[in-house]
Amino acid sequence: MNVMAKPAGTELVLTRELKAPRERVFAAWIDARQASLWWVPRDFTPLSCEMDVQPGGIWRRRMRSPSGDVILKHGVYREVSAPKRLVFTYITENATGIVDPETLVSIDLTDLGGGRTRLTLWHTAFETEVSRNDHRGGWAGCLERFANYIDKVRPTEGVMTMNIQPYLSFEGKAQEAIDFYKGAIGAEVKVVMHFKDAPPEAQAQMSPGVGDKVMHACIKIGESDVFVSDGRCGGKASFSGVTLTLNTTSDGEADKLFAALGKGGQVTMPMAETFFATRFGMLADKFGVNWMVLNPKN
Repeated sequence: MNVMAKPAGTELVLTRELKAPRERVFAAWIDARQASLWWVPRDFTPLSCEMDVQPGGIWRRRMRSPSGDVILKHGVYREVSAPKRLVFTYITENATGIVDPETLVSIDLTDLGGGRTRLTLWHTAFETEVSRNDHRGGWAGCLERFANYIDKVRPTEGVMTMNIQPYLSFEGKAQEAIDFYKGAIGAEVKVVMHFKDAPPEAQAQMSPGVGDKVMHACIKIGESDVFVSDGRCGGKASFSGVTLTLNTTSDGEADKLFAALGKGGQVTMPMAETFFATRFGMLADKFGVNWMVLNPKN
């Protein structure tokens, strides 16, 4: 639950109780890899996130608004007191070229016991109430995404965990592939970064004409994340020797997904019952990605 205090003036205060230990919550605020998954307002798309988490260190993140505008946020860390407090300056550079005045953000984490934490966010030094109110909705959406993210993170105290994620290079057809998987198997787009979203110094090293191609994307299929890119934009992708597997819970679902993935592709083993599955089939979709779809027997 979000609680907003002191609604008047130029100070914004939000609190959120989280089902996670304080150390885990703090780690998600100082790890750029984790922050890139949640630190954007609702309906915005993260593009990049950089963090040098130490007093005097710089943080910088870029995002795309629902209207397509690219917005830059950045600041400097003033205080880093693990695992209880984080203070940093906050500046917004809008797509119109307007730069908002510097403000200050403080994150305080209180250990509530039982693996729960209270997060209190103070955003101060706004020059106007309008500016404060503009940030209220943004932070509320961020904290909602943060709560959803932190609730799914598995504790790693004393345990090494690894997560293998496939990375598919479509060599120029990544956006077409993403759109296809959204319609065919309900893929959810989590992140899309284009080559034109890279910093200017990185773009200077790129081949001409690749600006609108996908540099990196993450789509969620079921409970799994799949990374997608246009790679070197070479025009011909190869997925030889690699197969993605879709496990379903019913024969009907298996048949439906198999048919959807097979549109424009090639079936290499028609759907049928086997000794290990009530439904099993193999195909290469229209991009050449190999799939196995099955409803395994109990």
